[in-house]
Amino acid sequence: MKFNLLFLLVIIIPATSSHACQCPSRGIVYEADRAFDIVVARVITEKEDTITCGEFYLDHSFMIQIEFSYKGHLKGTQKIFAGQGGGPCGAILWTGVDYLLVVQKDDDHLYATMCNDHAYLYSADYHVKFLNQYYNKDYHITGRQYFIAIMLLCLVVASGACIVVFNYYKRRRISVYGNVTRHPAF
Repeated sequence: MKFNLLFLLVIIIPATSSHACQCPSRGIVYEADRAFDIVVARVITEKEDTITCGEFYLDHSFMIQIEFSYKGHLKGTQKIFAGQGGGPCGAILWTGVDYLLVVQKDDDHLYATMCNDHAYLYSADYHVKFLNQYYNKDYHITGRQYFIAIMLLCLVVASGACIVVFNYYKRRRISVYGNVTRHPAF
């Protein structure tokens, strides 16, 4: 019985496997010279649009607004091919999010894959520090202080709301039940 189950698994698992990206783990140090460009950009729009760039199948195109380019090849608004997961090899990007993107070029198409070392801009400190030194640039991630201030303000407002609600229910309990003390047995 165990042999039959093992035999069945050996036959079925390879037959039902799906396409997945297989690429070596690469870091920004590796990408610096090999990329067409490395940019700081915000994803503006997304569209289902398939293309094959080299060995990579990409299932979405994105319009990105470039804020800064380390190599100077890209500026303004550009169309880039990437993905949304589920098998294709494109980098997973989301509309309205800022990224440090490693951009490749194939013929006339720009693309970003899962194999490249992309980062959300708010967490790209190491990347930016390395790239600034490598390319002798002086880019600084901005807007983080604003984000931190907003988060702290939200925390203060939520804490204040909790205190107000707690005091309301405490007063209501006292007005309905009186100042009740618990029995020592409980």
